[in-house]
Amino acid sequence: MMPQNRPCERCRYFDVEIIRGVGFYICSLDNSIIKPTTTCNVWTEAGRRGGGRMIEFTVPGRPRPKQRPRKGKYGNMYTPRETQEYEGKVAWYALKAMQGKGKITGPVGVEIRLYFKGKRAPDIDNCAKSLLDGMLNVVFADDRQVKELRISRHLDKEERAEAKVWPIEEESCEAL
Repeated sequence: MMPQNRPCERCRYFDVEIIRGVGFYICSLDNSIIKPTTTCNVWTEAGRRGGGRMIEFTVPGRPRPKQRPRKGKYGNMYTPRETQEYEGKVAWYALKAMQGKGKITGPVGVEIRLYFKGKRAPDIDNCAKSLLDGMLNVVFADDRQVKELRISRHLDKEERAEAKVWPIEEESCEAL
């Protein structure tokens, strides 16, 4: 990644890093994904709805739970640095898996498999929150698009989180 002197649209700071060749910017302060102001192939690609494609990626390392927002020294609320860093890592691996394709519009299904070394593992629902927030604005635009969610915890020598995201037809959502 190389520094880019461009303000983040969310936090308005000029400390932003660019991921080359993809067309997204990641703010190094709050890890938000920023759409470039100029139109690029990522955003004008045909079939942005998903077209039945499945996105799969693995985030190496121990899955991190989403921590509660903290109150700062001057009363402002902020997300803890550990959570921001993990969500940024998830966003980076998701972006890599997207291979320059546009976000999936419409309802999606998500399967998350969490792998831990020992029996002491964080709550899987909080780990899923951090993974879903990391995928936000990379794989899908709004977390309300998630209509089906499967989470499972497994024991393994290698700690990691595996995610699969696929578009769901509108009709199948209404039947649930």
